[in-house]
Amino acid sequence: MWKYFTARAFWILLFATFVQVAATPLHAELQVEGKPKWGLDGRVTPQHFNLLTVRVFNNSEEPWQGAVSLTPILGFQPVDVPVLQPDLYIEPYGNRDLQFVIYLQSASDTRLEWGPLIRGRVLAEDSYKIDEPDDSPGSVAVELIRPEGRSKFQSVPAFAEDLFPTNPIVLNKLTRVYLDHTPRWQEPQIQAFRDWLFAGGTVSLIADNVGEYPEFPASLSELNEPSDQFGVGSGVVERHSSTYQPAPITRPEEQQFENYLNLDPNRTIFSRLRAITTPEHNWPLIYTMATVYLLLLFPGCWLIGRKQGDYRMTYGVILATVTLFSFGFHSVGKRGYGEETSIHSVVLAQAGPPGRWIVKQWSNLFVTSGSQYLIVHPKLNVAYSSGQSDERIPGQVLNPPNGLMMTEVPAFSNRTIIDGGVAQTVGLPIQVDQLQVENEDLKVIRLLPASGQQWPEDLVGYAIYRNDLIQLSVSEGVLAPTGSTGDVLQLRPLQSFINEASVNAYNAYQYRNQEENPPSKLLDMNEWTLIAEDLGVENLDELVNGTIFAPDKVHVYLRTSLSDDFFAGEQISPQQNGFVIYSHLLHIPPRSQ
Repeated sequence: MWKYFTARAFWILLFATFVQVAATPLHAELQVEGKPKWGLDGRVTPQHFNLLTVRVFNNSEEPWQGAVSLTPILGFQPVDVPVLQPDLYIEPYGNRDLQFVIYLQSASDTRLEWGPLIRGRVLAEDSYKIDEPDDSPGSVAVELIRPEGRSKFQSVPAFAEDLFPTNPIVLNKLTRVYLDHTPRWQEPQIQAFRDWLFAGGTVSLIADNVGEYPEFPASLSELNEPSDQFGVGSGVVERHSSTYQPAPITRPEEQQFENYLNLDPNRTIFSRLRAITTPEHNWPLIYTMATVYLLLLFPGCWLIGRKQGDYRMTYGVILATVTLFSFGFHSVGKRGYGEETSIHSVVLAQAGPPGRWIVKQWSNLFVTSGSQYLIVHPKLNVAYSSGQSDERIPGQVLNPPNGLMMTEVPAFSNRTIIDGGVAQTVGLPIQVDQLQVENEDLKVIRLLPASGQQWPEDLVGYAIYRNDLIQLSVSEGVLAPTGSTGDVLQLRPLQSFINEASVNAYNAYQYRNQEENPPSKLLDMNEWTLIAEDLGVENLDELVNGTIFAPDKVHVYLRTSLSDDFFAGEQISPQQNGFVIYSHLLHIPPRSQ
């Protein structure tokens, strides 16, 4: 299966890279219609994948054929890798709604370009600048309406159901959806909606004027449960009468923290992953060779010229010196880490429906041979980015669903990669045997592996409730607090684990000493960075006041070794390692609170 997917993805990119798409007739004119819309409510999430919806219009009597690319802009300079939507065909006076999944390190301008695709680059006929979006904090709640329909609520932003995304990675800030009808969705949209709901979303079903609720097809049968409130995975479904009016959404003010350190998971993780494969150069030899090289050129060649009096001899010595030392510098400087191309990755996987996980993966590719590299994860449906917001990376990314990345990497250097989307794998599902809270303290937690599965031997587990952390261990097939069969014996403050030492990336060179920081330790350092990312911690002050933690939920994190489900195609390198943290959100039963 994965070989078929890899082959298909390769030929898609090969077509986009080396074959010239038939040029659009000069009198065919593509335009952006209306204002492009970010996300579901006009906002973006920094350091994450975001959704951009753009409607384009062919304002001519001729069909338009070509490609559209989207690139982040820093000042006047494009950065990261352009996201490409190839093979676009628009009939005369027709329009298309294009949806891009693009990674933004921060809110910034972006640029659309369109035209024929030549050797993997868009030969721009025209471009359109999209101004910096709103990145104000706060969760997102929307009412899904039919195309061209009218909103039922005045206090909640509306979003057309036909534009609901197909990749749940862009729904990370969406907390609630209001729905009073059965959406007419394609299968990928249904899957993305279920992924979001099972991962912790809330759906509010609204009755019509006669008190009837919408009936859903088999693909959304979980919503047909008649109870007023019920759980679906880690999500919740509520039913409301036709007269229900949600409270107006108030966006929180941007907080002013006393702590200067805002978390930056991407820079932190990448600085550690790069340090694992930092080439070990013989600097004393290189400096000695450089000194000898300079002395041979001057005064060496100058003295030879004065003594011999023949410029041909002088030029010959200069040419021989440059040739010899160029070869020497190349031979000595190319010595790298283990002389092997390798990939190191860390993955955060949120539980979705059975067999599906919403994943975000950080990887560092170290190569010993400079070339164009095709990066595709055969068992994942993901969007890609280099995560670099300060330079342009040579290459291109294909927009999902056939997401992949082609990039040029020089010999003995690194390329950082972020991918986000869905993994269809068994993963590490759990069953709750016991979960009890008393007086705002977690008292009992007992977890079992899913039916037919066993706990991995290298499993490391944590439970987080409010601002407390409980370490979990396996005993007699049960995952429970360490040293107990279920009772919580010791609570430790979360800030003892998520602190400046565990998330600080401002001094990346501190990781370069491989005697103090061997590869295994550098990988382990990312554990708490991933957990902080999943909890939504933006500043360490939030751990002190505990305002980001819901009192009715327990977060469970299970760490195990990276499996081949998360490997990039083996044509890059068989040397791939790292770890996965599986994230589970557990609702506390009302009777235990």
